[in-house]
Amino acid sequence: MASREICSPQAVDCWLPQANYILSNLGINSEYESYRVVYSIEYWLSLSSMADISPTGGYLFLCPLEDLRSEDGHFGHPNLAAYWSLDPSGNERLSHWKAIMLGFPALSFKMKLWGRSWNGSVYSGLRQFHSGKGFDADSQDVARHIGVPLYESPWINDRSGSR
Repeated sequence: MASREICSPQAVDCWLPQANYILSNLGINSEYESYRVVYSIEYWLSLSSMADISPTGGYLFLCPLEDLRSEDGHFGHPNLAAYWSLDPSGNERLSHWKAIMLGFPALSFKMKLWGRSWNGSVYSGLRQFHSGKGFDADSQDVARHIGVPLYESPWINDRSGSR
């Protein structure tokens, strides 16, 4: 089994100072618990073989990390996480059943995401606190002030004009 973990312990620290900016620019004003900040992704590729023959000359190809995310920003299983090929370039994929018949191990892909969410009272409290300190809660000014990385997304319509 091969596994990899992508982890950003800073994700939460970067999120909270600019959460109201992001949520308001995305038009999100309720059901905050439905949204999560992903701070860790772990994925596994298991190989299991029940074949009595050992294959030769095969290549295992893995999907790029970008394939774990859809165009709308959601994470999920890619259409094809991994495949076998007899071709070193990977252009000619073996079907699952053909690979098994040739003695290649079956491939199993699993992915787990860890995230954090907060309810509306947390965001309301952050808004009041940031405003009380003289910051525009619907901007990234607090994040800039404390020096955390700024979240960027093509889905954010920055209405504050402060990019």
